[in-house]
Amino acid sequence: MDITAQIQDIVNGWQFITADRFINAALALLLTMIVGFVTGTRGDTAVPLYWRFIDVTFGVLGARLDKKNRKEGDLILRGFIVVVFMLLFTGALGVYAESYIPFLPQSRLIEVLLLSFCMSSGAVWINILHIYRLSQDKKAASQGQYLILARTSRIDLSTRDKYTITRTGAEVLVRMFDKAAVTPALWYALGGLPAVFIYSALAAYSWKNSYDGNGKGTGLIGQALEKLMGFVMSVFSASLLAMTTILVPASGPFSGLKPLMKAGRGSPYEQGGQPLSVLAYALKITLGGAVKHVNGRSMKRDWTGPKGATAKLDPGHLKRILYMVILAHIFLLSALIGASVYASL
Repeated sequence: MDITAQIQDIVNGWQFITADRFINAALALLLTMIVGFVTGTRGDTAVPLYWRFIDVTFGVLGARLDKKNRKEGDLILRGFIVVVFMLLFTGALGVYAESYIPFLPQSRLIEVLLLSFCMSSGAVWINILHIYRLSQDKKAASQGQYLILARTSRIDLSTRDKYTITRTGAEVLVRMFDKAAVTPALWYALGGLPAVFIYSALAAYSWKNSYDGNGKGTGLIGQALEKLMGFVMSVFSASLLAMTTILVPASGPFSGLKPLMKAGRGSPYEQGGQPLSVLAYALKITLGGAVKHVNGRSMKRDWTGPKGATAKLDPGHLKRILYMVILAHIFLLSALIGASVYASL
């Protein structure tokens, strides 16, 4: 056999996208939807478990090195070093897991569980549902749900009005759908556990240190790499959300497509991107605005939404947004199953 034939055999045997990966992604998504909704949040945040691991390791290190009295170049170099070590560690962890898991009993179950640690859906829903009930009846749920929302969004809600809290809940729903459901599922389908571990590490690090694009220090490199890996996926997330306008009451059918069809109309990627803009245009609301980070830093954020839209979101808006996000998850689940069937043909 000549060298060309040998290379061809290797390429044919090396499949980046397989039917099993789509099924595993669907199972992991379903697991986070059901278990998260039934059990609620664990701890004081609704972000994925893997994000919490990155937070208490590399995220905390990046935050401690982000000193205001240091020059910007020095901070960027520090962040670069932290991110490089983080990517080497998480990439090696993913490669090791992907190589070793097939030899274990119940290998599929283990892989699905590991993938589910990079996702969050049902836990976010139940937190927002509690926030909605609190807006209707102050005795409906524990006031601790506001703390969970603040820790998940990284926004200080201690002195914010009800409209800011409602907008924050809407933004958390959409951003978690994009970064903790769609993008991990797609990166797993494309590159397995190494790819999803690397992306989720960048997403967690950016969640901790990027300040929605306002940070010019240790979070800058991580945010840039996360944007590189997540931008195309966010357009898919936005498309799924736009499709839900057909079924959700009081939303303009396909009106959410406007930000996708015209460059410059959407929210910056660091602040929610196209998924957030689709939501704003679909429901004719305004999202974004300046807020304060949980550590006290001010974050200037762009407003996004059609002209004349209101920023005073009422509980009904939050309820419709929750419906849209749940429907978008169902659409994603259907797409993963359909892709698995197609890949197996």
